[in-house]
Amino acid sequence: MRRKILLILLFFITLSDTIAQTKRQSLKENEVPDAVKQAFNDALGYLVEEWVKFSVNETPRYVAVFQQLDPSSGKVLQNRYRYNSNGKLTSFSQYRGDGNGVNDFPGIYLGESYSGAFKARLNKLLKDNTLISLEAFYFIPGNPAQDKEGIYTHRFVFKDKKGKRFSVYFNREGTEVDITRYPVRQLEAEEMD
Repeated sequence: MRRKILLILLFFITLSDTIAQTKRQSLKENEVPDAVKQAFNDALGYLVEEWVKFSVNETPRYVAVFQQLDPSSGKVLQNRYRYNSNGKLTSFSQYRGDGNGVNDFPGIYLGESYSGAFKARLNKLLKDNTLISLEAFYFIPGNPAQDKEGIYTHRFVFKDKKGKRFSVYFNREGTEVDITRYPVRQLEAEEMD
């Protein structure tokens, strides 16, 4: 019995390590699959600053890192588009900064959803912690037949008073999202950490 419990425990530890592992490496453009480069160029065509490869459950993802003007803030912001090796877009994100020196920082990017309970929760987090970054993410559905729309989230990375980093996710409407329920999406969202 003890042996069975140890084997089950070892299995779950191995499984959680496999899900949690991401290996990130910078790539030269000639190391990126043609399908990925073609998909990016067809959709956007911006100059890519860096190509990055990481793995989600041992499946490669290719990331195009580039700069783009954000109309809501008037700033040039870093964007990251993630593709599988066949050139299918899996997610994209935009780094929006840490808000230092910006009045109404969340309001600039969150728009009308930044009100009520969402605003109260976020203001408490901002009061009790230091904001390290705000990023917007859009996750493309893995199975379009089941998921009609993608998932849009805001990712806030904070540092508490003890120096520990943590992330809080909200959907477009301002409802907190438990990202641990979506381990693949969590890995994509945290590939730059």
